[in-house]
Amino acid sequence: MNLITQEWRLKLLALGLAILMLGAVAFSQSNIRTLQVNISYVNRPDGLILISPLDRIAVSVSAPSDLPLTPASVTATADLSHIKKGPVSVPIQVRPTDVRIVVQSPPPITVNADTYLSGPSAVTLPVQVRTPNVQPGWSVTRAFAQCPSAPCNVIFTGPASVASGLDAFVTVNAPIEGQLTETPSLPVQFEQNGRPIDLTKLETLPLTTFQPSTVTAEVDTTQGSTSIQVTLLDATPTHYPPAGYRATNVTVSPLTVLCTGSGTAVAGVTAITLPGVDLSHSTSNVTFKVQVPVPAAGVKCAPSIASVTYSIAPNPATQPSPSPTPS
Repeated sequence: MNLITQEWRLKLLALGLAILMLGAVAFSQSNIRTLQVNISYVNRPDGLILISPLDRIAVSVSAPSDLPLTPASVTATADLSHIKKGPVSVPIQVRPTDVRIVVQSPPPITVNADTYLSGPSAVTLPVQVRTPNVQPGWSVTRAFAQCPSAPCNVIFTGPASVASGLDAFVTVNAPIEGQLTETPSLPVQFEQNGRPIDLTKLETLPLTTFQPSTVTAEVDTTQGSTSIQVTLLDATPTHYPPAGYRATNVTVSPLTVLCTGSGTAVAGVTAITLPGVDLSHSTSNVTFKVQVPVPAAGVKCAPSIASVTYSIAPNPATQPSPSPTPS
C-alpha cells in the first residue's frame, strides 16, 4: 500500500503527462480541414420558390491523417418542409460519409421564399417589338413577334415578385427603310417596371424559365413625306452682257426653297442650280423670273419661281461703242 501511495503527486503528474502526450500524438495524426460542402434542399413546398439560395456552406471536419478529406466527404441537407413565404431560418444537417470523420454542425442559414408561379399560374407576357432605327421618310404601321405564329407570348415560370411589372420585348436594331422587315432569331429581353432585368442570371430554386427564348419580328412600314430646306444657286449666264459692260453682282431670292418628297428621294438633294439667263441685251440692272427645277422625281419645291437679279455696270477697261449718228 505504501508503494502505491508513496510519492503519489509525482505519479499523478506523470500520468497526466502521458495522457497529454497520447492526445498530442493522436492530434498530430489527425487531418483537420474546413470544407465547402454543397447544400441539398429537400421537401420544398410546391407553391414556393427560393430566391438566391446559398449553394455551399463551410463545414469543419477532422479525420485520421490517412483518410483523404474532400467536399464529397460530408453531405449537407436543408429541410424546407416547414418554410413559409419570406425570409426563414433553416438548420443544416451534416453527415459524414465515413464513420471515422468527425463533423462540427454549422449554424442555420436564412432562405428567402416567394410564391412560385408555375403550371396553371405561370405568367403569359406578350412580346413587344421595338424599332429604334426607323429611317427618315418611313413610319411603322405594324410591328409584331412570331413564335412561330402571331401574336407571340412568352410563358414565364418563376417568383411572383419578379413577375410583377415584367415586360417582354425584342429590339430590331437594323435600319428600317423598306415596306417589310422580317428579322428571325431575336433574343427575348425583359424589363421590370421600366428597368432592364436579365432573367438568365437570376438564381432561384427551381430555376426561373421563360419560353420561347427567341422570336421572329416582323415590321410593316409605309413611306411618308419628308421636307427639307434646299439652297438655290445661280448658274453661269447663257450669254454675257454686251461689249463694254459686265455683271458686277448677282442676287438670288429666295435663298432657299422647301422641298417635299419621300425620304429616299429628298435624301440626296443638297442644292438646286437655277437655269442660266441671257444677259446679251442687258446694259443696266436686270431681274429675271425663273422656274425652280424639280431636283428629283416625286419631289416638289416651294416657291416654284425664283428671282435672279444681276447688277450691270460699264466695264472700265472698255468703253461702250457710240450710237450711230442719224443721217
